[in-house]
Amino acid sequence: LIKRFLDTATKRNGAKAILPLIGELSGKRDVLIDNLNLLHIAIRDLILLKKSDDPPLCFFGDVNEAIEICDRVSLSFLFSLQNAITNAIDECRRNANVRLLLMKMAISANLM
Repeated sequence: LIKRFLDTATKRNGAKAILPLIGELSGKRDVLIDNLNLLHIAIRDLILLKKSDDPPLCFFGDVNEAIEICDRVSLSFLFSLQNAITNAIDECRRNANVRLLLMKMAISANLM
């Protein structure tokens, strides 16, 4: 799910592509927080890959897969997405409406 979300987000296919994945992300609050944390770690890997030739990757086992995703987006897009995810995690911990916070995350990261 995390890799599909990243793949879709970095292809910039718009709301039609990202909305079904947002629906899959939502559910139990603790599962959502775990998924958002994994997404945060994956984006951290991509940011490190942009800045270094041989970074220690935590999420991606296949460096080529990470490079393929990384080559599609700018560093500023990755930082924007990471910031939106961080905010979504914080809001989720404060008992925000799950669907609403995921939509807000997607909009603030310019995925829609």
